[in-house]
Amino acid sequence: GKRHSCSVRENIDVIEGYFRRYPLDRYPHLRYTGPDNWRFRLRHWQWHLGPGKALAAWLKLFGSEKKRRQVERLTGQLHYLNTGFPYFTHCTFDFRPSMPIDGADFEKKAYIETVCCGVYRFLMKKDEREVPFAGRKHRGFEGDLRWAASRPQGNGAIRASAYLARKVLRRSADTITFDRKAFEAARRAIPDDTLLVIVPTHRSYLDSILCSYLFFAYPELGIAIPHIAAAQEFGKIPLLGKVIRQTQAFYVQRGLGRENPELTRQIHDLVSRKQALEFFIEGTRSRSRQALKPRRGILKCLQASGQACSILPISISYDRLPEENSFQRELSGAPKPKMRLGGLLAWIGRVLRGEIRLGRIHMTCGRPLPMVAESDLNGLSLQVMAELQAGLAPTTHHLRSFLQKHPLPGVGLDWLKSAIEARGGRVLESPLKGEEKIAPTIAATFHYQWSHYFFPEALAAFPEHPAIQHFLRGNLYMEVPTPHPGAESDERLGSVLQALFQPLCRDYFGTAEALGERPGQVPLRSAVELLPEIPGAHLPHLEACLEDLVAREILVPLPKGEGYGWGPKAQDLNRYREACRWPEGAARLAAVG
Repeated sequence: GKRHSCSVRENIDVIEGYFRRYPLDRYPHLRYTGPDNWRFRLRHWQWHLGPGKALAAWLKLFGSEKKRRQVERLTGQLHYLNTGFPYFTHCTFDFRPSMPIDGADFEKKAYIETVCCGVYRFLMKKDEREVPFAGRKHRGFEGDLRWAASRPQGNGAIRASAYLARKVLRRSADTITFDRKAFEAARRAIPDDTLLVIVPTHRSYLDSILCSYLFFAYPELGIAIPHIAAAQEFGKIPLLGKVIRQTQAFYVQRGLGRENPELTRQIHDLVSRKQALEFFIEGTRSRSRQALKPRRGILKCLQASGQACSILPISISYDRLPEENSFQRELSGAPKPKMRLGGLLAWIGRVLRGEIRLGRIHMTCGRPLPMVAESDLNGLSLQVMAELQAGLAPTTHHLRSFLQKHPLPGVGLDWLKSAIEARGGRVLESPLKGEEKIAPTIAATFHYQWSHYFFPEALAAFPEHPAIQHFLRGNLYMEVPTPHPGAESDERLGSVLQALFQPLCRDYFGTAEALGERPGQVPLRSAVELLPEIPGAHLPHLEACLEDLVAREILVPLPKGEGYGWGPKAQDLNRYREACRWPEGAARLAAVG
């Protein structure tokens, strides 16, 4: 009934609020409300009739007749809405349902918001899990400078950085989206008396910028711009090091292997001031897109402070990574380049020249994980990694790239997408259509966005294979749902597993074979030395194989990082090598139970 209905003004407020949170091509604006007089007719002409008639006249002279008719039809519909709307504001409608809702439980504004959600999802075909907030296809509804100045949080350095980031992202990425529903649900689940700790995946230097940018752009999420633990190397970059510090970064020395008093002091100071923190549990960027082993140094510092924390894992998925050229060189054996201001300026120059196209970037978050003084940090870190891995989303660009390299009978884009979704994954649409040039070493990394959904089946299909078992147990953190019955007998699944894991077996076998041909006490200094000896090898596979050989005591690491020597079980190398061959007939999979 009318007692539980919103007024016109309340309806307008709810509708505007919803579509500001979930924007379309433009924010909704109420241009005029009031009597039908000259003010109304002026606004109607200014916003509807005038632009419509001008565009229709231009299309009649220079455009298509079809588009002209569409404009005239739209102008007529707007005129009809404006002339018909007063009837509904001058009259009272008292609808009485046959099954009345208990007034005590009915939220009239929530009802209108539900209607807006239905319009957004079913009529406009939008998804609250993919809300755009930056990139070329995201329209700014006010000037960039005004936007940066109007946000309610952030100092001058943060506002200036957000302004520049908005410009750069618009020229380098097609669209950047985030899962608003996931972030809102996570924020509601975080107790107010806990310290918020942001833990993103680490694939690019852009990761921390995107997190801070999102919280700056959407203050209604209720997440403060965090203080970021950054590598000490950033602080040594002239000028940029000071700017980064002013954007709430603090520098840490990585790889000490022991307690760092300075890091402990900085973290305890931030904890005492109840400041949100951000750090990368993987430590360094993953050049191969693999999930790296968690590092627990900062978690230990936080736990030692005695402050209860809520760990918020954030997964960031990229079509293409900004550092691809650098990663290509590193995956080919080149050393990691030093951080230099010139490198950043050169990349920005490429952005301005239109040479960088990152495609789609998407952010989502997992469930907040509590950490108290009694928490098991080893188990907690694995939980964080599971949430991060579960949040990674492949795009159609990644799947197309895989299928172009591995044309498999009966396996097309739709089938592979459905197979991933059947195992609990989600595939995003990419604006990249496969025409882009991709270096083979980079293309080989794309499957790490989605191949983990097939890891449990590979473990079951190859229960005795040392290479596959070792590699998968070190790279699977999340639980993958068992697909529908009969999936294990699908020949297409067997061909996908072969395309994924036959190169792995080749590289493990090649590593063992190359080591067998190296006599002496120091057979190898690093996996990079093996790249020329194993054509087409993927460096992360070689590094993983060496790790397995150390675990089996076939090799032992030498002191001071001088390489690897033969271990007490070096005689097992030949047996290990033969066991790493790709098993013939492996397409006949074992049952997945």
